[in-house]
Amino acid sequence: MPTTEDISLAEADRRALIHPFTALKQYASGELGDPRIVRNGDGIYIFDGRTRQPFI
Repeated sequence: MPTTEDISLAEADRRALIHPFTALKQYASGELGDPRIVRNGDGIYIFDGRTRQPFI
């Protein structure tokens, strides 16, 4: 479940960062969904706080 902090980070990400290989117009408008915000890591696994499963 995204927190208020995650939502503000996602909005700041949309306004200020350029991501290579991303359709920026669709990303800025939110059409491509929210960015993945990494919450913590354990070895080779990173966790985003939205899912229970780790991803690499």
